Amino acid sequence: MGHAKYQSVSTVVKWNYPGPGYVKLNCDGCSKDNTGPCGGRGIIGDDKGHFVNLYNVTTRYKTNNMAETVALSIGIEWCIQQGSRKLKLNVTPN
Repeated sequence: MGHAKYQSVSTVVKWNYPGPGYVKLNCDGCSKDNTGPCGGRGIIGDDKGHFVNLYNVTTRYKTNNMAETVALSIGIEWCIQQGSRKLKLNVTPN
């Protein structure tokens, strides 16, 4: 039996500040075979560069677009519940 070979890839990620008084919501979603089980996740940061919330959600049998929409909706709802009225969104395209 052979040994599997894995390759590691590193990516530099830069987060841009949303501006004074704003919070920034970055979210993404994915699905298996674009019709199977799927999920989404998000990260919320304030105008000082502090991360204030991380979340993920798992849904069943939807498309990646549906997963992204659910992740976006959850993030926006959380921000509103926390009193945020100035929000910048960054949704990862397919």
